[in-house]
Amino acid sequence: MDITERLIVMPDTLQKMGDALSEFDKHFSDFQRLKNYAERDFMMMHYDHGAVQQKGNALNVALMQARYEVMRRVDDVTEFLHANEIPYIWKIYPPRAIGGLMKSANIFEAFIDLQLDSDERPKLIQVLDLLNKGLIACERRLKQMAENPPNVLVDGLKRSGMGFAEMMTWLFPSQIQRTIFGWCIVMLAVGLVLRYVFGFHLEQIGQLVTKWAFK
Repeated sequence: MDITERLIVMPDTLQKMGDALSEFDKHFSDFQRLKNYAERDFMMMHYDHGAVQQKGNALNVALMQARYEVMRRVDDVTEFLHANEIPYIWKIYPPRAIGGLMKSANIFEAFIDLQLDSDERPKLIQVLDLLNKGLIACERRLKQMAENPPNVLVDGLKRSGMGFAEMMTWLFPSQIQRTIFGWCIVMLAVGLVLRYVFGFHLEQIGQLVTKWAFK
């Protein structure tokens, strides 16, 4: 997939990433509320252990599915943000009373990290704002490409020329070798013109080229 195709599909990827993050946040909040309820009302008469367990299992399945949808898009979104110089690193500071080293993580991976405390995880609004910045950058680049479409032929010739030059440098590392090879190409071209344009015989061409080369 080339750059243009990736830019075209990126808005959809960013949108689906935002939907998955929102779904994760919703199910995670519901799961936390259910957990707090179970810890608080466990000994109460109205507490229904079976119903709580059933609801917890359903929430866990939904939470893991939303987490998977985020994880499968993290690499593509992160690569796009990095290419457009949009910061995506989340800094995790240790508690002041305890101290310790600051940790850094991908903001999307930190958001779905179930091991982090609520104070350490980024908020939903923060990750969605980051995706909106990505959408704006994508729209700007698509507009620039529409106004100045890339010349595929010219770009292809440039890449081919660079590849040929690198191959020649590898085959003929010294300047003298490349010069001799260049003159051989010239003599071959002259020989082909004399043979197929002017109708010279091979013996005549050999004599003329030899005479010209050693003149």
